[in-house]
Amino acid sequence: MYDAFAYVAKKWHKPDKLILLGDMLNNPERGDAGLGVWSANPLDWFENAKQLIQLFDAKEIDMIRGTGRHVMIGDKAPLPGEELLARDLDAKKLPGPGKYRSQIKFISNKWNFRMHFAHHVPSSQTEWYLPTPIAKEGIRLQLQQKRLGTGERDKIIQSFTEQIQRTGNVKRVTEYAIRQFANELLNAGDMDAIFRGHNHYWLRLDFKSQHLISCPCWQLPTEWMHKKGGEPLTDIGAVRFRLTPDEDDFEERFRIKPYIVPVVEGLTKQVRW
Repeated sequence: MYDAFAYVAKKWHKPDKLILLGDMLNNPERGDAGLGVWSANPLDWFENAKQLIQLFDAKEIDMIRGTGRHVMIGDKAPLPGEELLARDLDAKKLPGPGKYRSQIKFISNKWNFRMHFAHHVPSSQTEWYLPTPIAKEGIRLQLQQKRLGTGERDKIIQSFTEQIQRTGNVKRVTEYAIRQFANELLNAGDMDAIFRGHNHYWLRLDFKSQHLISCPCWQLPTEWMHKKGGEPLTDIGAVRFRLTPDEDDFEERFRIKPYIVPVVEGLTKQVRW
């Protein structure tokens, strides 16, 4: 699997933006008795993840946080492992006060093309329902947008202004910027593309006005996944997309290409009689 990762890091080297969709670290799973990790030392997970990500030599990194039980380091006062990793990799800093460089989800608006990125999404391991979780995300965001009326904008503006004043940064923020921020929130459901991780399988749905992408992973099927019945639906790989300000000769501004590696190990062993 390392060979496959190194290959795609070389093939897609130095991207303008590298978006990591969560679970960059992996605690020993109780259900697997810790057999899914090669080391019980969090420093090993941290250093290995850092080395792998650095292979891409990306111009900019956006770090999404994954499932807490996978990535939190420590028991009594757990540390957010992906936040520490994001700071060490100099990932893009979040806007506003504070020093956070990782986030649960974020919206990208480039050339009036809006994309929504997050790790978590409902799951399904039933083949004929695989499109359902990512389709729900698109519908849910649209419904949430309809629920917000124009009166909500004034509430958002007031709340955001009060936060800025409390932090002492009010002189740096214009009224126009605050209103733009409020408009972004009100349009949270109006997305051209939605990317999700979590489910470990590659799936793409294209509607007339929206692209829905369930991204593959970099983890072989665990014992827990085998216990769920049937063969795991794991897809190993990455997704690359290109966005341009103008349409190409196919009248497209958004192009996407997956790199999927066939899973050789991690499946049920075959025995010949």
